[in-house]
Amino acid sequence: RHLIDSAAVGICGIDLEGRVTFANHALITLSGYRADELMGRPICDLLLDPGRRDRAVSSRNVLFSEALEKGVTQRSISQVVWKKDGGNLSVDLTTAPIRQDGQVVGAVITVVDVTERKRADDVLRRYVNEVETARQQLEQQAIEHAEQAEELALARDRAEEATRAKSEFVAT
Repeated sequence: RHLIDSAAVGICGIDLEGRVTFANHALITLSGYRADELMGRPICDLLLDPGRRDRAVSSRNVLFSEALEKGVTQRSISQVVWKKDGGNLSVDLTTAPIRQDGQVVGAVITVVDVTERKRADDVLRRYVNEVETARQQLEQQAIEHAEQAEELALARDRAEEATRAKSEFVAT
């Protein structure tokens, strides 16, 4: 238990009905719930968008069904989960079955807060788009300047030709 409580990521266990059976300190901190508020509650009541909770058929939600029903580890990247205060977090979830005597008796869920990484990715994506837009604009300007340079060179050549023709005319 001490090892699980020392982990930097949120960890909780759920039974076959999807009710929380244990939660470490990191999960308690992430969720904003007290330990006694988590124990025995359906995990979907704690993690799902409050507007979707009423529509959830049961706590054996799609996020956890693979582990509970099929005994398969399941990963969900950038899942939005809701905190007690109504705020949300972007997290990576991994749900793995807990087996006893070869039978699935529950699941362990790890919750990694990726909110800051996601924000940084969004900022980076915006900057990349801005740089790409600037590159395209500069490329277009370079094309326009090259066309203008060609037109000026052609005009210069015509002017030089006209000057030669005038000089020859005057000389004769």
